[in-house]
Amino acid sequence: MNDQIFGVVELASFQPFEQYQLEFVQKVSESIASTISSVNVNIRTNHLLAKTKRQTEVMANHEEELRQNMEEMHATQEELHPRDEESKSLIHNNITIQ
Repeated sequence: MNDQIFGVVELASFQPFEQYQLEFVQKVSESIASTISSVNVNIRTNHLLAKTKRQTEVMANHEEELRQNMEEMHATQEELHPRDEESKSLIHNNITIQ
């Protein structure tokens, strides 16, 4: 099928094959090759789907880790902001006093 060989069928007979028998075998062979090709495509598709699912799960885990890191950074900024204001106030007071 499509210049691709999926297998070989060997037939034997005690009499020469008739033309209609050879044509029948040819048609059946094409049908079998088409089925094998379809199965191969389905298997490849299933492998790709499974791979995509795994990649999606990995990306979701990375996204969750990034979200947690962002929350921690935001909490740290919130924690540091009052200290920063306090430092600025102390510096301003020292400058004013001198």
